[in-house]
Amino acid sequence: MRSIKNSAYVIEEIARSCKKNSKLKIMGPCDMVFASTLVSFLPNLKVLSVRCTVLSKPGLKKLKVLNISHCIIIEDPPPAPMKILTKLDESILEKASRLDKFLTCMSDSCIVCQRS
Repeated sequence: MRSIKNSAYVIEEIARSCKKNSKLKIMGPCDMVFASTLVSFLPNLKVLSVRCTVLSKPGLKKLKVLNISHCIIIEDPPPAPMKILTKLDESILEKASRLDKFLTCMSDSCIVCQRS
């Protein structure tokens, strides 16, 4: 799913129309409204890929696979001052430890990370 207007509405429609959906790939902005909508309407999501985007620390409880490669991860959601994480902190690693698969890349030498 690429960046779209009114993404919360789209997630609601996916939840209503595709009740067995367990995978989602997002390649665009993932703000707090969007993340809250995911948690509310797709709580049983098992695979989530949010490559090359800006996101807050993830929090879907039934997730099995998470791909945050080439993402910019922010510490606190707005209106707090944005603090970009340059490496994964303990709270993220602790949550990731329960996943079956956790994909990430936050390398200074990665061209995709630099472009993100």
